[in-house]
Amino acid sequence: MEVHFDAELQGKLSDLAARTGRKEVDVVQAALTRYIEYETDFLEAVELGIAAAERGEFVDEEELKARIERILTR
Repeated sequence: MEVHFDAELQGKLSDLAARTGRKEVDVVQAALTRYIEYETDFLEAVELGIAAAERGEFVDEEELKARIERILTR
């Protein structure tokens, strides 16, 4: 596979590789690995949410507010 970047992104990639002492290809592979893992996890969570909604499993507004409050006050 061959990937081409615009000049600005290529410059940023080159700079990051130089600053971290890594090869550009290693920086790209690490970034792409993290991105794919994130997107896969996100899609799985969405699919779980859709399946729960299809089963009629919803959280009411008050419970949602309580959950958010607990997260924010940790």
